[in-house]
Amino acid sequence: MRYWPNPSHKTHTSEAGPPAWSPDKDPCPADMTVEERSALFLGSTPSDPTAAHSRRFALRRTATGLEIYDVKWTRDVDGDPEFHGHPASRVPPSVLRQWRAAEAITEAEYRRLRRELPGC
Repeated sequence: MRYWPNPSHKTHTSEAGPPAWSPDKDPCPADMTVEERSALFLGSTPSDPTAAHSRRFALRRTATGLEIYDVKWTRDVDGDPEFHGHPASRVPPSVLRQWRAAEAITEAEYRRLRRELPGC
């Protein structure tokens, strides 16, 4: 598995090249480093652990609160799945339960996210 940014979610230049952000895409934060993106990807939770191309979700704690990212399969490169990510607008309840069980989020955060995120 590998992460490669998608310029359509970038408002700044990344290792994938110049930005190609479009208003119908959720922009990624410009302050996230390549190392932090990679760490978030490697620590992401698959919605279906049995599927190599499963959508994945990642948490980022900042001074302003939780940020949640949707990590999607883009393509296979030499047989290796490649993913890109962007801010999430929904998270499956099963992923929220996994985060709560792993103590990545508190019970209060779990309840708030269940209320605030569509499809939870």
